[in-house]
Amino acid sequence: MRVNQTLSRTILTSLTTFFSGGRPALLRGKTLEDFAFVLFVGVITGTYSTTYVAAATGRRLDEPRRRTAAAREESGGKSLTSVSN
Repeated sequence: MRVNQTLSRTILTSLTTFFSGGRPALLRGKTLEDFAFVLFVGVITGTYSTTYVAAATGRRLDEPRRRTAAAREESGGKSLTSVSN
């Protein structure tokens, strides 16, 4: 779920930046075309990085919780912190 939320926000932000940076590039001169090109390269790089780095980081951060849930399931739902005598 976390990856889906990050992906949708990233895509919406990227599209907004493309539209806002693309319009001046099409209507103005060479200077803004160069600026828009650099902006677009940055947006593409940032979108790629955010999507794949966030997915890997999310899985890594979620790993301890999944291990705890699996151990709890193996123990029959008992608390892992309780000590049995």
